[in-house]
Amino acid sequence: MPIRIIPSAGRETKKRINAKRRLIETVIGQLAGQFAIEMCWARDLWHLSNRIARKLLSHTLGIFANFQQGKSQRDWLQQANVIGCQS
Repeated sequence: MPIRIIPSAGRETKKRINAKRRLIETVIGQLAGQFAIEMCWARDLWHLSNRIARKLLSHTLGIFANFQQGKSQRDWLQQANVIGCQS
């Protein structure tokens, strides 16, 4: 479903916003798949927020370590099986 952006926004602005949206959706998909974040049995807000923060930190450190090894974002996404191995 296309996002309705300000009608006067230029083509480049729409492309940048769409690229950011895709990246955010990819990260959410990674978190859901790798960390089972959709099923959380926390009984209060403190434990829920702490659990989510740990998972986000773990994900961020994984990406950082991957980039430190000189790999691209596409390599990280393929390694995490988020995208297919298409050329």
